[in-house]
Amino acid sequence: MKRQSLLTTITLRTTPLFSHPPAISYRWLFGLLIFSLSLTSGNLAKAQAVGDHQTVSSGTWNDASIWVEWTGSEWMTPSNSPSRNDGEILINSAHTVQVTSNVIVDQVIVEGAVIVSSGSIWNISNDASGTDLIIKGKVQNLGTIRGHSSSISQAEVDNGGILINESSGVVITGNLILTFLDGSTYEHNRDGGTIPSATWNPTSTCLIDGIITDNPANTAQTFGNFEWNCPNMLLSISIGTIQGVQGDFTVVSTGLVGALQYTGSTLSVDQNFYLNSGGFQLTGASGQKLSIAGDFDMSLGTFVLATGTSSNTMNVGGDFTLTAGIISQLSSVASTISFNGVYNPDDPATKQAFTILGLFSGQINFETVAGSALNFGNLATGGTVDLSGSTGTFTNHGSLFGSFFPVEFLSDVINIGIILPTGGPLVSDGIMEPGNSVGTFVVNGDLTITGTLSMEIEGSHYTEHDRIIVTGEVDISGATLEADFGTYVPADMETYQLVAASTYAGGSPAYFAGVSGSGTGFTLDVLDEGDGKIKVTNIVLPIDLISFSGERTGQNVTLNWRTTQEINNDYIAVERAGHNLQFEEIGRVSGAGTTTEIQDYRFVDRTPISGVNYYRLRQVDTDGKVEYHEVIYVDFADASVSHALKVFPNPAPESIRASWARGTKENATLRIINSSGQLLRSYAIYGDQATFELPLEGLTSGVYILQLERQGGLENVRFIKQ
Repeated sequence: MKRQSLLTTITLRTTPLFSHPPAISYRWLFGLLIFSLSLTSGNLAKAQAVGDHQTVSSGTWNDASIWVEWTGSEWMTPSNSPSRNDGEILINSAHTVQVTSNVIVDQVIVEGAVIVSSGSIWNISNDASGTDLIIKGKVQNLGTIRGHSSSISQAEVDNGGILINESSGVVITGNLILTFLDGSTYEHNRDGGTIPSATWNPTSTCLIDGIITDNPANTAQTFGNFEWNCPNMLLSISIGTIQGVQGDFTVVSTGLVGALQYTGSTLSVDQNFYLNSGGFQLTGASGQKLSIAGDFDMSLGTFVLATGTSSNTMNVGGDFTLTAGIISQLSSVASTISFNGVYNPDDPATKQAFTILGLFSGQINFETVAGSALNFGNLATGGTVDLSGSTGTFTNHGSLFGSFFPVEFLSDVINIGIILPTGGPLVSDGIMEPGNSVGTFVVNGDLTITGTLSMEIEGSHYTEHDRIIVTGEVDISGATLEADFGTYVPADMETYQLVAASTYAGGSPAYFAGVSGSGTGFTLDVLDEGDGKIKVTNIVLPIDLISFSGERTGQNVTLNWRTTQEINNDYIAVERAGHNLQFEEIGRVSGAGTTTEIQDYRFVDRTPISGVNYYRLRQVDTDGKVEYHEVIYVDFADASVSHALKVFPNPAPESIRASWARGTKENATLRIINSSGQLLRSYAIYGDQATFELPLEGLTSGVYILQLERQGGLENVRFIKQ
């Protein structure tokens, strides 16, 4: 195809103006000016080769008055409409040209629109210099588009371009090579008919929106995006044996009674599968596969995995979301939903989220493959995954994460966690990790673990360590427990209920196959206490800190601490925080290396923060291991600064320290209120005191509210009593 200059050239004829009466001459000049402006406004002049044609207005193809032809020196109205014997043919963006009879053309660029009328044939002839038809705008076909003669023609639908087959429209591609480039669209806005054979680039789209009762033909292709939106369907329609979808597969609507039926062996979707409403069914021979590399997102409608006696598989590599609707297995044998994403422990985004608000029905098995990771629930909503409508099984060969609402007792587990299928227990021979930064994994049903339990522990309260809660029976006899304490240093002989169940397989006490524990900067032993409980012993710290205190000395704060032993102690960093509890290092003191003698240390903070100063020690070994020690506070109130109410520690075992600062001396009241709004305790505070210690003896474990009332109003802070 010839590619010419973008330069526009307007040449006026040299007819003497004054050879005519003046009035006629001016009218002629004015008309020529309007003609010239129409050329320019249409962005016409893409080429200047003899025989090139461009539109100057909308109309029918055979109307020569809507065209201009380049003569070599000027654009002139041609004697005939353009054909394959001419040069490049351009339909400008402002114009629509209707083909009302058979024409033969080549080198056509459609920036505006072309309508091929019913009964008309738009023949695309081959031009050896390049592509014979480029659609940048819209071609609406109610007739026939085809290649001319046995010589192969080429047509491209460019980015933003669209080719529409309507009513009786057909594109015959036996001698026409058709390519849909990235960002282009084919729209099948007719009942039945044939989808043209084409090369579909990954982000092109095949949109089917006109089907009522007849199947579209020629679906056995590899498409870019494939979208089905046929709200007027009166029955179920087959999409045959689509070979693959490089982008998204989307079902918007299949009418009130219809469904989309796939009969091929494997439908591979390289991106996401969306079912917004309507129905989708796997109705081929047993062994069909729907393989989705990205997300499965169903917001409404019905999805049938198999019928008759077929056993099929749906593989999902991304998130699985069932917001509404039902996924059914209508076959007498089981089908499988398999999660096969690739999990990277360093990238939380590679976990596959599993969110279910819809329903399952029939014999459906669920499985995670080795190397994948499935995440249930979240701390914001708790989340429930209800699989009870299915009668299959759930097997984990990969990793399972859970972040359901933390609960203390089995009796508190109501509409929380995974509600298993009725076909059997959750069997895990992979890894179970209740959550990152502690989480609770709740199983409504039975659980058998023959793989690894990886549990994080950040404290002794049930909200501070990972837990697995099983409403039925749990079998841990084949499980290996790995307890990770991180930087948290437990007390010697401290116990943790990590797996709680109604009953334990083999009777009580039931023991793990093996237990181990690790921490950052210390070592410890972990004892299996039976029935999912462990106890820590023999904690060895790099330093044995026996005291740490601080006091205000004039305009400074002096810190003192003592150790009885040190192992490879390189240095101790002093960290300080204000009301925001964001600790920053303010200095270092060299350690004594390795020693069993008592060592005394002192550090002076010469720039304390106005208000309450929190201090902690970060001990660093010679090999780089780090250990954090207890936090203390020192009041350094400045009445000119006001801060919000803070509580420390939180959660708290025995007492809490409330801290704030006020602008002037004033009276204040502190109150402890339970979660039901009942006032439990009240304290009157006077003067410019900015901190207050409140004992928690006599309070049961749970969530409470600390309320501060002063001249500025009320402030509330939640805290947990361990």
